[in-house]
Amino acid sequence: MIKLFSLKSQQNQSSAQNNQSSQRGRNTAAQIRITKDINELTLPKNCVMVPDPDGDLLNFKIIICPDEGFYKGGKFTFSFK
Repeated sequence: MIKLFSLKSQQNQSSAQNNQSSQRGRNTAAQIRITKDINELTLPKNCVMVPDPDGDLLNFKIIICPDEGFYKGGKFTFSFK
């Protein structure tokens, strides 16, 4: 009887470990969409995309440096979170 309890506890531990490892590998719908959008993105030469240093795709910055017009020489940073 004791052996049955120990087998059951081992199965519970292994299933808990499997659940944790499978959840780490999953991407949310937002992450999948943003990955696709970033791959298709074409920025003009006066725009730069700066990814989040932590590797979070949903947080990034766009820096726009106009090369003509009233705002020529300016640097405008937009943060997306």
